[in-house]
This record gives sequence, structure tokens and C-alpha cells, in this order.
Amino acid sequence: MKYIRISPNVEYSTDMDFFLENQILCIVDKEGTKFCSLIENRLFMRSKNRRISKRMQEHIMREIHSDISKSDAKEEKQGRKRGFRRQVETECTNFAPTFSLPDTPS
Repeated sequence: MKYIRISPNVEYSTDMDFFLENQILCIVDKEGTKFCSLIENRLFMRSKNRRISKRMQEHIMREIHSDISKSDAKEEKQGRKRGFRRQVETECTNFAPTFSLPDTPS
């Protein structure tokens, strides 16, 4: 199995199934839906919408994995490893999925 090194102590698997089962978590609470890392203190994405279907949740988690992989491949191509952490802060304010979710009133 191959891994993408994000920082000295954090590596995400290139295997999508392993990533979905062991490295990311979707939390739905009164504040909305959050997609969090299980291996570091990171919030990948949050939405005020609490009614995201299981299918859409999985799609979002796959998009997150894809973005992590693209970030790593781009840095390797440029000949340097800056780390995903510099591009996406802990709260992931710069994370921009290729789709948007409608917010539902509480």
C-alpha cells in the first residue's frame, strides 16, 4: 500500500477503500455535517446542512481523497514537497470542493 506524506507524522493512504474506512469520518450533529481526519487534528470540510445523503457523504469523502492525491502529485511534479498542510489550514478554510451543498434552515 502506498501513502501520501502530509507532514512528518501524517500519511494518508492512496488506497481509496482504506482511506474511507480508516482515515476520514463524517459527523452529523446539531451544527451541521463535518468531514474530519481520523489520523490528525484536521477538519476537511463543514456544512450547515444536516441532511446530506449517505451517497453524497461518500462522494464528498472521495473528492477529499482525490484532492489530497492531486495536491501530492502536483508537488512531486514541481520537484518539492511543501506538504498539504500549508495549502489547507487546520480548519480547511481554503478547501474548495468542485460542488456546493445547499444549506437548510435549522
